[in-house]
Amino acid sequence: MLEREYNYYNANKNELLSKYLGKFLLIRNEKLEGVYGSEKDAFIASQENKFELGTFLIQECKLDSDLKETFYSRVIFNQ
Repeated sequence: MLEREYNYYNANKNELLSKYLGKFLLIRNEKLEGVYGSEKDAFIASQENKFELGTFLIQECKLDSDLKETFYSRVIFNQ
């Protein structure tokens, strides 16, 4: 269901990056509904607008190189 919103973000990424780098975008129905300084603020706005969960995307506007995330674990494997 959110694939359309993510596709909108990708299709308009260059323009969005030039205007909103580092911000959180609230996207719904393939339309930019708002730009916020934090993920929390974007979520609060979605609730104030009475958007149902699963009908909107909150996407951080960042460069592709920033999309990598590293997760560390304290797991030890014994052989």
